[in-house]
Amino acid sequence: MTPAASPTIIIDEKTRTMTAGARIWNQNNTIDMPAALRGSKIPVNYTEITSGEIDRVWILTAEEAKQAPPKPVVPPTILPAR
Repeated sequence: MTPAASPTIIIDEKTRTMTAGARIWNQNNTIDMPAALRGSKIPVNYTEITSGEIDRVWILTAEEAKQAPPKPVVPPTILPAR
């Protein structure tokens, strides 16, 4: 991730929009404001809402960045009653 002009961030070289209530957790598990972030290509995991906006970002430690990323969670589909 690379910080950009709020409310955008750059992930995998694509400009992405963050939700109004998005949060970024740092390596100490405290919240960082996007404007306070410095650097580029910060290793992160993130979640997005159905519209594609980023709602949660976790800045990874060096050890976490070495691990395989978590598999996406697909919400269960609720079928209508027959």
